[in-house]
Amino acid sequence: MESIAEMRSASAKTKHSLIVWIAFGLTGVYLAIAFGSAIYALTVMNMSMDSMMGGLLQGAI
Repeated sequence: MESIAEMRSASAKTKHSLIVWIAFGLTGVYLAIAFGSAIYALTVMNMSMDSMMGGLLQGAI
C-alpha cells in the first residue's frame, strides 16, 4: 500500500509540473497573440490616418 501511495504521489508531482509548464506556455502564446494583434491594429489605423492626412494635405496645397 505504501509503495502504491508513493508511486501515485510521484505521478501527481510530475503531472502538476507538466500542467504548470503548459500553463506558462499557453500564457506566453496568448500574450504573443494579444500584442501581435494590437500592433497590427495600430499599424492599420496608422496607415488609414496617413492616407487621410495625405488626402487633406493634397487638397490644401
